[in-house]
Amino acid sequence: MESKLCEAKNILIFKVDTLSAKEIGELCQAAKETIANNMSFSLGFNYANIPEEELLRRYFLGALLVPEREQFICKLNNVVAGYLELLRPSNNQVTKKFSAEVTNHFVAPWARESGIAKKMLIFAEYTAKKNGISVLKLAVRDSLVEAKNLYTNSGYHQWGSCDKYEKIGDQYMTGHFFYKELEDV
Repeated sequence: MESKLCEAKNILIFKVDTLSAKEIGELCQAAKETIANNMSFSLGFNYANIPEEELLRRYFLGALLVPEREQFICKLNNVVAGYLELLRPSNNQVTKKFSAEVTNHFVAPWARESGIAKKMLIFAEYTAKKNGISVLKLAVRDSLVEAKNLYTNSGYHQWGSCDKYEKIGDQYMTGHFFYKELEDV
């Protein structure tokens, strides 16, 4: 682990550059539980069904190799309970260098109601601002009401929607797009 960002009430949030075998196992379990709890999310792909653990392992370990991705994990009582990525533009996207995207932000069902999602978001914002990012962007599916409320209550502004944001089976899902200026972070 690179740097500890938060330590309070058995909650630890870290920016990571490596993951131990135990952490990757717990992270995969948290992802599978989140997907199974009908809270599917994107991990480079969109899952409506629980993927094989090896596919999840390869995703999380592979994401560590992408220089534009910053990964954060949250442990609750020393067990990985949450995950968040910041995705910065690649070097050839010079006009977008001021911004980054919050992606793959989730908390395992057993750890919800602990404030982890908000704490992870706050530390991602702090890290982004410290690294010269002035705007964060994100997208969220309409059915994820708690996530939309979190982002709205955290100062994110909705700038648009798309009726065909995702498709699960034969059904299109609406998505909403948000941004936040980090001047007050």
